[in-house]
Amino acid sequence: MNLTDITNYRYKNTARGIVEDINDNINGRVALNNMLQSTHVLYIIKNLLKDKCKTVLEIGTLWGGAMLTMMTSEYKSKFVSMDMFGGFYPDLLGEGNSDQDFGINTLELVDENIQYNNPYQHEYDLIKGSSHDKEVIDYVKENYSKIDLLFIDGDHSKKGVLQDWKDYSDLIVSGGIVVFDDYWVGEYERAAWKKEDDDGVKWMDVVGAVDKIISSKTFTKNWKDVGLFGDKKIIERL
Repeated sequence: MNLTDITNYRYKNTARGIVEDINDNINGRVALNNMLQSTHVLYIIKNLLKDKCKTVLEIGTLWGGAMLTMMTSEYKSKFVSMDMFGGFYPDLLGEGNSDQDFGINTLELVDENIQYNNPYQHEYDLIKGSSHDKEVIDYVKENYSKIDLLFIDGDHSKKGVLQDWKDYSDLIVSGGIVVFDDYWVGEYERAAWKKEDDDGVKWMDVVGAVDKIISSKTFTKNWKDVGLFGDKKIIERL
């Protein structure tokens, strides 16, 4: 897959409209950044993969908006999505954040969102727990050993993103795609959430994690850097 395949996709406006419709129809909201609005690229990638995309793994469900965007594709897939299902980064954003108006993203609420916004009746598996927990990792590897599309949108710290890469990237099949959310550079970097953790590290550093992955000695032997679409960094397994 090439970035030009994505940017020249003839139904881009349709894809944007799908995201807007989902945002209007679910309990909660689609995780859209007002400056970037690029969640629709997940629909585009899903359609470009066509029938080759058998299994989608998502780290970070929130209210299910990104997954539902991909579910709007007619090409059948099994969707696997994991989340703590305990709110929108409550430890970081605290009680005053505006997303409290949407309520907690419980597993039951997300399941209801899927029931009403899954036109092609794709199969799905919602996993409650941290993507870093051994039980969750073991469950995924035992039941979903081949992943065609991985969307990493969970722990946005450098350490957390690198951990997700370490635990799940080996499941990606040849020709499979990995999308990292919130790769905020340039003028968008100022929007990154910042918080010092116990180690004194900036909390949100998707860019730092992905750049470390791409600059590793073994990366070019096994992966291709497809490019950046909005705030979504895309790579492909060779």
